[in-house]
Amino acid sequence: MSSDLPSTAPVRAVCSIGEFLDVLAGPANYWECSPNAWLYRGQTKMRNIWPIQPKAGRDMFFAMALKSKEGWSDASDFQVVDGVKETIRVRENFFAPHDMYVFKEWADRAVAYSDKFPENQWERLALAQHYGLATRLLDWTTSPLVALFFAVSEENGEHGAVYAYYAPHRQIDPVADNFWSFNSEAFVAGGLVYRPRPVDRRMLQQCAVFTYHPFPLRPIVPIQERQEAIRTFSSSHRFGTDLMTIVVGSTYKETLRRELATLGITRESLFPDLEGLSSELNHTNSGGGVRTAYSSGIPLEWLSAERREEIERMFASKQQTEEKETTPDA
Repeated sequence: MSSDLPSTAPVRAVCSIGEFLDVLAGPANYWECSPNAWLYRGQTKMRNIWPIQPKAGRDMFFAMALKSKEGWSDASDFQVVDGVKETIRVRENFFAPHDMYVFKEWADRAVAYSDKFPENQWERLALAQHYGLATRLLDWTTSPLVALFFAVSEENGEHGAVYAYYAPHRQIDPVADNFWSFNSEAFVAGGLVYRPRPVDRRMLQQCAVFTYHPFPLRPIVPIQERQEAIRTFSSSHRFGTDLMTIVVGSTYKETLRRELATLGITRESLFPDLEGLSSELNHTNSGGGVRTAYSSGIPLEWLSAERREEIERMFASKQQTEEKETTPDA
């Protein structure tokens, strides 16, 4: 790994949309370097609690089954001649991993639910992922603000985060590539990018893009945390990492949701159906969140200089008030 690369991946904390955009347009110029260079993912919990990996590889879904066989394997046809077992034919990639058998059943049954069910298997996999099936795809977006919405969409007492991921150069070709085309350790570092046609309105509204993970048990981590053998990253000199973390404190989530709503980014706009409408009305008409000047548990060095000064003034004022209250009258 280059000596110019920081020992830890950058982490920033934001309390408003303005601060969020400032981070993206900062010295590293994440925002403008290329329209397709960075992908964004919002999580209501940080990756130390909720690793960046597809659902198929999570313990609550198919991790147990995938631990015995994560990829595809060959099948061999034999015959016995004079007591000797001989191979007649090898069927490459004949046995699929468990999650792909589940996906096949989903696709066989999902045809009945749509008049325009896609023929392409990659598009079917993207549709299955978008409607909740545990697959080896992982949701991302090309819109930082859409990612920010998902980071603040749930009040769970945890800090949310937007992850800016420098997109792998290898793109999925939905015509030429098969699911098993990447059954190799060469693709272990962080998945491959699949940019689907918007076969569903949700995918269109959310600017959806996916990473495909041949090894779904292994989460995405910054280059600083990867093994030496898979630390190849051509732009490390420019950006210092391939995975940047932008934290939103738990007590700022409602504030950010309100700011995003003024920009037209709501559940109803990102989920343009009756379910999205119902969810939006449930959230906007339920109890409001608590807004404070500082979200506990976030290191001060993650915050902007202006925000640190604000917090220092707040604590100084609080200390002066407490001193006055405890000082006896002359």
